[in-house]
Amino acid sequence: MSCRNNEIILENQTGCLACPMFTWPDEDTARHCLPIAPVYLEPSNIISVAMLCLAAVLILFSVICASVFLFHRQNKMLSKLNIKLNILIILGILVACVTVILLVVPPDASKWICTFRNVGFNIGLNLIYSPLLVKNVLISYFYFNRKRNLMQGPRYVSAESQMMFFSVLLLVQVCYHVVFTAHHI
Repeated sequence: MSCRNNEIILENQTGCLACPMFTWPDEDTARHCLPIAPVYLEPSNIISVAMLCLAAVLILFSVICASVFLFHRQNKMLSKLNIKLNILIILGILVACVTVILLVVPPDASKWICTFRNVGFNIGLNLIYSPLLVKNVLISYFYFNRKRNLMQGPRYVSAESQMMFFSVLLLVQVCYHVVFTAHHI
């Protein structure tokens, strides 16, 4: 009798039964469901070494960029860039790099590592993309409103309103993540 890949043959060989989640039929007889062994990146793997090196380089460049932003924050050119949003992008890169480093740690080391992997990766990406979206909205606002009277100051483009827009975006993404993971756990 032939069953699907995730099914075992019943004792009387009249039917098939699907294995429970996180189990798989044994290869020899396909009569018992065996637990699936976890597979994770090992520190000796070449992919792990490449990821760790890339994360270390990104952390170094992020710290250098943040230092330049903070040291020259009074510069006219940098003050126009909304340094707070740029620092949030750099913080997101740092969180994502720490998450990459934690991917190499074996999963049985500690329960908080698995939690931080999941949460850290999502928060890191949200800290990168939310400020970028705010910056793109601001650029498009200036692009599409360039023909209006320039004597009238633009509304809702101050640094405070940009941070408020960022906060709302981050809150929406975090709430979506909480709801999405709550239904899929």
